[in-house]
Amino acid sequence: MSLQVGVVIPAFNAADFIGQALDSVAAQTLQPAQVTVVNDGSTDNTSDIVRTWMKAHPGFPVALLEHYPNQGLSRTRNRAIEATFTELIATLDADDLFLPSHLERLTEPLVREPDIILAFGDTQEFSTNGDLPETFLTRVGGALRALEMTHRDGYSILGGPVFRSLLPGNYVPVSGMVFRRDAAMKAGLYDPGLTRVEDRDFILRMARIGPFAFCPVIAARKRIHPDNISGRKYHRLMAEGAFGVLIRARAWVKDGSLDDRQRVEEQLELAARELLYYASVTSVAALSSAATELRYHGFARLALQPWAWLRACWYHMADDQNRIGGDPS
Repeated sequence: MSLQVGVVIPAFNAADFIGQALDSVAAQTLQPAQVTVVNDGSTDNTSDIVRTWMKAHPGFPVALLEHYPNQGLSRTRNRAIEATFTELIATLDADDLFLPSHLERLTEPLVREPDIILAFGDTQEFSTNGDLPETFLTRVGGALRALEMTHRDGYSILGGPVFRSLLPGNYVPVSGMVFRRDAAMKAGLYDPGLTRVEDRDFILRMARIGPFAFCPVIAARKRIHPDNISGRKYHRLMAEGAFGVLIRARAWVKDGSLDDRQRVEEQLELAARELLYYASVTSVAALSSAATELRYHGFARLALQPWAWLRACWYHMADDQNRIGGDPS
């Protein structure tokens, strides 16, 4: 049995990286049948870089689509998937890189076992300073390692409560997975209502459709931008996203098992507390917005916790003092 694989690459202001990403796709030991790049309203010359790359690689199956104005990552990924007609799809962020055996290794479980809907490996995170000391799964893969697995030659089939294991956080890397297109369509693709952690939401819905396989290989390199993952605002936004994903999961599991419903509520409680904390250390306005959201979804007792408001006031006064004193931090 032979299945074709396509690669989808959403790109926004990716001129510095998109050429390298395409180079990594062209270097695959298993060549893709289709590569779809969607430029999501970039204000730089991302499209020009892609066109130049295409001219330098005549015959390589790359299609460039464009969104104007910017429509967000979920809609961009969805358009790329809808425009890709291979049975299997691999996603690649425009600033990441596939390692040469990525497609060959991750498509193997899907080719050999028709019931498997998604296969993934690990990713090596790196920055301008070089490789980070841990891989993605070394850092966040505890829930994966706790699952029972059925081992095959070259991969393992995940067993046990995979959906529940993903509720605390996603351990499937976006640039390190291959999935069946028809399963993704059945799952509803990426939620356009989410502007962050949309991958976590997508993987959770995929986990309710069919089994996953894990390949013990580093399949890709994930570029880390330190300026984009530091500071209170970033953590508050990620906490908002995580809470939103679990609110959606609460709706999905209304007709699910009691264990799934209980696990979602447990994780929602933790996510609500995390959102409250990061909102309180951001600003009084952020805390007020978070408290409104929590009350709406049944967490009024948390929203009224006095310590959160005291913390917000303390940080507000500290920030004012720093501004008056000229402290750049």
